Amino acid sequence: MTEAIFGLIGVVVGGLLTAGMTWLMARRAEQASLRTGARLARSEIYESMRVIQEWLGLNHVFPEWWEEPTTWHEQRGVLAARLPADAWKLVDGAFARLRYVTVSMNDLAKADPDQAWNKAEMSDESQRRWETHLAALTAAAGVLASAEGTDTSDMPTGGYFR
Repeated sequence: MTEAIFGLIGVVVGGLLTAGMTWLMARRAEQASLRTGARLARSEIYESMRVIQEWLGLNHVFPEWWEEPTTWHEQRGVLAARLPADAWKLVDGAFARLRYVTVSMNDLAKADPDQAWNKAEMSDESQRRWETHLAALTAAAGVLASAEGTDTSDMPTGGYFR
């Protein structure tokens, strides 16, 4: 009888250890996918910020400089599942702004292939709109840096922001 009790205890302990290790490994895989997704999304945000900062610094918009974010489509599900709701709203809102910029740049390039429109300086309203985009991107980059476990010391500061 004693042997059966020790055998049963061994089975229970073994089952608990296996379940605990499985849970721990799944948790680490989730954290790694969040870090990777946050890093890739933050990289796209930084690149977009650099372009917008250059436009503001030059006081002109050049659609040919704009590249549509592509990694976002691949990482969106991972980030939506693992970011807290308020952080997700900031990140999703920032990428909605980038979709708006992409559509605007495509429309501008089609409307005026000679790009005569960029010879004029940006209006104050246009500058404020770009600065609002930058503020949203900066907030999202901070959230993603936090999710990634890093700081924002590598955030673009050249060009318009000095």
